[in-house]
Amino acid sequence: MKTKVMAVLLAAVWGFLPAMASSAEDDGVTDAGDFAVVNVQDLVDLCTVPQGHELSDKGAYFCMGYITGVIQYHNARTAGPNEKPVICPDSSASRLDLVEAFVNWARANPKSKDAPAIEGVAAAAIGKWPCP
Repeated sequence: MKTKVMAVLLAAVWGFLPAMASSAEDDGVTDAGDFAVVNVQDLVDLCTVPQGHELSDKGAYFCMGYITGVIQYHNARTAGPNEKPVICPDSSASRLDLVEAFVNWARANPKSKDAPAIEGVAAAAIGKWPCP
């Protein structure tokens, strides 16, 4: 059942990406390719679109959604009695804190810009909120 739900959600998101990407212009800040989120740099571009840019809201919401999804996936995968979490944010950590931690980690680790975005988010969260 979980596999079917995940497959439906992934299909829905995957189908939404081209429509969102086609509205972007390549202006050096963010472009259509960024919405596919292939690597850390794509996600950083979306998380840091300047205010006033036509994609600032979409970029910020996409960034927050992507990072929230990574954390929720981690939480679901480690919810079992035999699983141990590797990310342990305190109860006051917000989604904006997660975004800030990721962007700060990416800037401090420029050699990781071509790594898969999910790995960058995980590394940033583990670095910021390691489990005891």
